Amino acid sequence: MGFLVGPRFAHTGSSQFTPFFQAGIGVTHFSANSDICDEAVEDCSESGFTFAPGGGVDVKLNDKINFRFQLEIPIIHFEGDTETGVKFMFGVSFPIGSK
Repeated sequence: MGFLVGPRFAHTGSSQFTPFFQAGIGVTHFSANSDICDEAVEDCSESGFTFAPGGGVDVKLNDKINFRFQLEIPIIHFEGDTETGVKFMFGVSFPIGSK
């Protein structure tokens, strides 16, 4: 589980495609059940600082709905260890506000 905040920069032209870049920073929490943990360790959970650069594109379906493709590379710094991954997400987005 994680919590990230940060800016998103988008090229807002009149095109059907709106590319964007984002950079999130925050905290990621990891916990596992006792079957995975060492017997000597009582608490098998840890939190770490996370930096997650990424980007994607919104594809305009109509004036009220976009289809979104997004890629993110979370870099998580736990105590004495750094983990890196790749997240690919897709879904819908709803533009808010006037143009």
